[in-house]
Amino acid sequence: MGTSKLDWSINLCDGNIHHGGQEITYGYCSREGDTIECICDRENGTLYFVQNGRFLGNAYQDDNLKRGDLYFALGFSEVD
Repeated sequence: MGTSKLDWSINLCDGNIHHGGQEITYGYCSREGDTIECICDRENGTLYFVQNGRFLGNAYQDDNLKRGDLYFALGFSEVD
């Protein structure tokens, strides 16, 4: 995820965000028990995350977030 102009993602292991094939430092590494919220403001075309009640700032601002259908996905992997 995060490889095209129409998908946006966050890696919860390192907090980096991905969009259009680019990786940007954004948040913090998540730990077991953390609460992560993903908020999409369709009117303004912004997507942001909240970690344990802390607003991490706008992750993305993109007119593509204002229109069309959006599908959310989660991916999990076990870290040794």
